[in-house]
Amino acid sequence: MMKKVLAILFPVFLFAGGYGQFIATFGGGPSSQGNRVPYLTHVYIAGQTYIDSTLTANYTYNDYEGDVMDSVHVDWYNRYGTLVQSSGDTYVLVVADSGYYPHIVATPYAATGTSPGDGVQSDSVGPVTRAPWAYPTYFADGIIWVEGTDTTQIDS
Repeated sequence: MMKKVLAILFPVFLFAGGYGQFIATFGGGPSSQGNRVPYLTHVYIAGQTYIDSTLTANYTYNDYEGDVMDSVHVDWYNRYGTLVQSSGDTYVLVVADSGYYPHIVATPYAATGTSPGDGVQSDSVGPVTRAPWAYPTYFADGIIWVEGTDTTQIDS
C-alpha cells in the first residue's frame, strides 16, 4: 500500500551581513533586484519622409516599480549615425536630409527611482525625398520657372 505525502512549501528568505538585511526571496515578496531602470517599448517614427515634413518619435514608457516618467531624451540620426538633432520628440526634415534614412535613439528617465534606462533605437524610415507636389518656383525676367515639371517655363 502506498502512502500519500503532503508537502507544504514555505517562502525561503536569505539574510546576509547582519540582522534584517534582506537579499532574496522565493515564493513572493520584495525583489532582490532593487529598483530597476525604466525601459521603452514600441519605439518608432511616424510621419512622411518629405523635406519640410515633421517626423514624430513614438514610444511606450515602462517601469517595473511603477516609477513615474520624468522625460524621454530623443536623439535623431541620419543613416550614417551622424547626430542631426539632440532632444525633442519631433524633427523637421531639411534639404540636407535628402537621401538619408533617419532613425532615433530614445532614452527613458524616471522622476523617482533608478535612472536613466537604456537607449532604444528605432527602425530607419525613408529615404527622405522632396514631396512630389512641392516643386520650387522662382521668378526670373518676368517668367515663372517651375523646377521638376515637363514644362519648366510658364508664361506669366
